[in-house]
Amino acid sequence: MKKLHVALATVVAMLMVLAAWSFWFEPRRLVVSDVELMLPHLPSEADGLRIAVMTDLHVGSPHHGLPKQRAIVAEVNRGDVDLVLIPGDVVIQGVLGGRFIEPEAIARELRALRARLGVYAVLGNHDWWFDAPRVARALEDVGIPVLHDEAVSVPLGDRTLWLGGVSDLWEGEHDIAKTLAGVPDGEPVILFTHNPDIVRALLDEWIGRARGRAG
Repeated sequence: MKKLHVALATVVAMLMVLAAWSFWFEPRRLVVSDVELMLPHLPSEADGLRIAVMTDLHVGSPHHGLPKQRAIVAEVNRGDVDLVLIPGDVVIQGVLGGRFIEPEAIARELRALRARLGVYAVLGNHDWWFDAPRVARALEDVGIPVLHDEAVSVPLGDRTLWLGGVSDLWEGEHDIAKTLAGVPDGEPVILFTHNPDIVRALLDEWIGRARGRAG
């Protein structure tokens, strides 16, 4: 019986530690991770290109209000990046312990982002569930273009880098062919989107294009 009590006490203690980590310590942390990617076919002008990815901000969730968002923006700016990508879900709905924050207030914080080649966004499913046009308008009003299945050219020295934003897999058209329609063959392109499960459709599109060129 004593061993059983010890085992139960150990389990309870572990659950308490896990709860404290999940609901208190971990959400309050601000960690920046640097990942170096070796991408084929990019021009030499892209060597050393620094891209900051700020996804699933969910501003208003527990321990992540406007002051935390302000600190995140400052941290990104200290990184001296070339490009900032915001792959959606800037707002929340019904998060336990959270407090909804208007997209306009969030956008005002994001307006302080600094990047030599610009700041771009796509919308996530939570942005759509709230009010996609309003979230997009809030971001665009502070100078952050929101890409909906479209690509824009970004000057990169003597070359051009194409940046394509694919809309959300659940709520958007997520039309990869439409996104790439204006990108000339052979030009370097970086695609970003909210839901990573879109990679299957992306591979199918690239395979189809490769077969079309071979035929």
